[in-house]
Amino acid sequence: MKDPRWHAGIPINFRSEKGSTTMGKISSEKTVGEHTIDGRPVQVQRIVWADGGLSYGLIDANTGTVLTTEESFDTYPSDSQMKAVLDSPVGTSAPADLVAAWERATKAHYVVAGKLARLIADTIRTQYPSAAYLALEIGDDETDRDMELFLNSIRDADGAIINDFEQSDALPPIDPDNPLRRAWGALNPSNAVALLWLLRQLYMAGVQFDELPEDLQREDDTEWLPMCLLLSGEARPHVRESEEDKAERFGPRLMRPYGAIRPSAAKA
Repeated sequence: MKDPRWHAGIPINFRSEKGSTTMGKISSEKTVGEHTIDGRPVQVQRIVWADGGLSYGLIDANTGTVLTTEESFDTYPSDSQMKAVLDSPVGTSAPADLVAAWERATKAHYVVAGKLARLIADTIRTQYPSAAYLALEIGDDETDRDMELFLNSIRDADGAIINDFEQSDALPPIDPDNPLRRAWGALNPSNAVALLWLLRQLYMAGVQFDELPEDLQREDDTEWLPMCLLLSGEARPHVRESEEDKAERFGPRLMRPYGAIRPSAAKA
């Protein structure tokens, strides 16, 4: 993606490793390499300037922070050059650099969040092959917003409850050799407390969940329209008339690992 400063027409000061300083606009930028230096993942970004110049920058792959804000490279950096950058203190970026770094960090944040939502969905479907929805509730205590989210139930594509969390906090075990199980690390995916903890982490991180389709709601559901995580391709989000889909409204903030868009009436 092009640097937002380029889109805005903001001139950018650039200083090469040889000490020369130029001012111009970015024509394009692209990640052209990924490396691990002393256990730290970094990305090499190639920048093409509008005047035909070429430079290479270094980015922290975990945070999206630009590490070469003061000096960049005229050629693709060697491992020793990258190590020198990592070993040196990184100065405070200029405001424009901070905006670009924030954009990269936010994008990376929601990419990882999406992978976590997919892990949860695939794990639950391994435990319950017919699972399509993980229904979630919002509590009434607005003074403790990070604790508002609660597990309601796991439901199939027709809305039938497979597991009611008010009745049981245990989920079926998963083979220890299953890659999904290993992806949970020290957390136990068969423990509903661990599942809820992960979902609350996503919720506090600013993600959005879908809403359970209105025609699949039950009489004993909460007053508020239950949120849900779509667990399979059979699941579908709730779509209101005359309202754009949540994916268009929230973009990468929406945790939708699966799901098909189709009218609610289709499942009458």
